[in-house]
Amino acid sequence: MMVSPFTGGAVREIQDTQRYTFRGEQFEVTAPVYECEDTGEQFTTNEQDEEFISRLHAQWRETHRVPTPEQLRYRREELELSMREMSDLLGLGVNQWRQYEAGEMPSNSNVLLLQLVCSIQGLAAILAQRGAELPARTQRKLQALAEEPVAPVIVLPRVQQELPREQVRQLLALQGGSAVVYMGGQLRPRARQKTAESEAQPA
Repeated sequence: MMVSPFTGGAVREIQDTQRYTFRGEQFEVTAPVYECEDTGEQFTTNEQDEEFISRLHAQWRETHRVPTPEQLRYRREELELSMREMSDLLGLGVNQWRQYEAGEMPSNSNVLLLQLVCSIQGLAAILAQRGAELPARTQRKLQALAEEPVAPVIVLPRVQQELPREQVRQLLALQGGSAVVYMGGQLRPRARQKTAESEAQPA
């Protein structure tokens, strides 16, 4: 049981809002802290500090529309590229993409690259500049993806878990979307719907 480091007495966990400067910008972050019931003094554990930083980073990503690690992983898998190939395509360090998928915050200079590679129009622009860094077969595959017509993404803000496959297909057919994104705390992209022709092919 958690006790106060000040008196050894009881504590309670509360939500505390703090203003914090991150990369030259001010953010208000609400996160859990412990409060001593005897003195009112507050303290945090390592886990609470990590939660505070996680929420701060999430605010910064949302403000600047920076793709989340989950979105980056989904995009790489959609393009069928390895982490090394993604780094090569964007001109990053050999392990940089791997670190971004693991949650590392991108530098301001790399934010635009990540935004571009997560969009079809941006992918086409990157291929024009960096496509030669990849094998010819990979170049052709990515070029075909870059030339596909853009379909909207269906966002389900209140869904907490993945829908049954048939319901997903009905949504896609009804709204013409290419992916279903779940907003249950974090984005959990859904793989692109296969066409009837591709489904008929053997695995």
